[in-house]
Amino acid sequence: MSLPPMTFFTSFVESQQTLVRDVVARILEQSKSAKLGGFVIDMFCTPMIDVANEFNVPAYVFFISGVASLSLISTTQRPLSVVFLCIGSIGSFDTEQVTEIAHALDPIGIQYAVH
Repeated sequence: MSLPPMTFFTSFVESQQTLVRDVVARILEQSKSAKLGGFVIDMFCTPMIDVANEFNVPAYVFFISGVASLSLISTTQRPLSVVFLCIGSIGSFDTEQVTEIAHALDPIGIQYAVH
């Protein structure tokens, strides 16, 4: 018996919480100057709000649109902060998508981690 698609997907995202928590903790431990400013998640990754709460940072639910809208983050980002992106509803990015995100964020100086 298989699970309904949304139940399966929610279970999958919840199963990634420990991995995300570990990656973010490792990034923060390895950098003396990095500060986590918040999590930016899409509407399908809301279980990651719990991880953001564990780091005592806000979680922003992002409704998928063009990459250009990520520039809105830059107007409120604190210096030396890192933005965590969990955008894909499938849970993975291909090389082209990661490259596009990097090209959008690098010129405006946003430090980021992509999940």
